[in-house]
Amino acid sequence: MTITALIAEDEALLAEALRVELGALWPELEVVGIAPHGAAAVEMALQQRPQVCLLDIRMPGMTGLEAAAAITEDWPLDAGNPPLFVFVTAYDQYAVQAFERAAVDYVLKPVQTGRLRATVQRLQAALATR
Repeated sequence: MTITALIAEDEALLAEALRVELGALWPELEVVGIAPHGAAAVEMALQQRPQVCLLDIRMPGMTGLEAAAAITEDWPLDAGNPPLFVFVTAYDQYAVQAFERAAVDYVLKPVQTGRLRATVQRLQAALATR
């Protein structure tokens, strides 16, 4: 079964590295888009309706936390559950806010393979219960 994901990351090289690493760890995951900033993440998520969103915290214009709130608020009722959120950031001080937004996980950059593997396992378990 294919699972869809959206990556929101303002640094293109980091976004691509995350996409490649996720593909190696979770071959059934299809990244349906990479958003360069928070507003684009909201727009793409509402159009693509991914099951998972991996969001950077600090992005131009709208933070990942604000984007997650907007996606959840505007998620169409006929689209089922809103996506599961994972925050991928270099800043540890936003973790509490992320978990208040029902984050499945919070991953610090630079992303380590073992840590991302644990995130994938958390996501797979959460999706299995839906």
